[in-house]
Amino acid sequence: MEIQSNSSSQTITALRFPLIVAVVMLHTYIVDKPIGGYIYVKGGQFPIFDLIEHVFRVEIANMAVPLFFFISGYLFFSGTSFSKKVYQEKLKRRFYSLFIPYIFWNTAFMLFITGIAVIYPTWLAEKQNMLGMSLTEFLNAFWNLNQGLIPLWFIRDLMVINLLSPLLYWLLKKTGILFLSFMCLLWLFQIGQWLPGIGLRASFFYAFGAWFSIHKLGFVEVLRKYGRST
Repeated sequence: MEIQSNSSSQTITALRFPLIVAVVMLHTYIVDKPIGGYIYVKGGQFPIFDLIEHVFRVEIANMAVPLFFFISGYLFFSGTSFSKKVYQEKLKRRFYSLFIPYIFWNTAFMLFITGIAVIYPTWLAEKQNMLGMSLTEFLNAFWNLNQGLIPLWFIRDLMVINLLSPLLYWLLKKTGILFLSFMCLLWLFQIGQWLPGIGLRASFFYAFGAWFSIHKLGFVEVLRKYGRST
């Protein structure tokens, strides 16, 4: 079976847009969120809407980020055999596609917050503007994201895991399913879920996708075969 089968490739292509929509839904908060100090939609005010919003925004949309990590891991190791040269080439491409946008949008967001602080200081509740930050606080904003653009944690963790991909490759190659099973247990018991950069909410699904590519398996065929046998 080829590393990246046609079925797997077509499935990834078909999933991209729905997953993007799901991520937008996941970060769209309407209920109990103040706008200009006033809450327009309160929890329990529209029970049917609350139910629909919960199903789509929480239950369904929450699958988007794990699937994006799964796809990222699968694609990082797909194609030619993994080597030092391949690793360096992939990191070089991701420097432009991940690192530069990550720095740009975080900086742009903090500049925006600073502008708000200057013009309408009473609007800021949790964010600190750049004028009041020390150099350490400014640099740290790109890591813990409390003062940065929080949804970019996905990019942060993806960059870290990509850097650690040689170690992940060795573990998945040498241990087969054992290391992946260990990660799965940690994830199920919510151990290490939220560690910045390497949290299981990111690394487990990335490793799951990587496992298929490293062992030259098309995930669609494997899951389809497993589904038929159950």
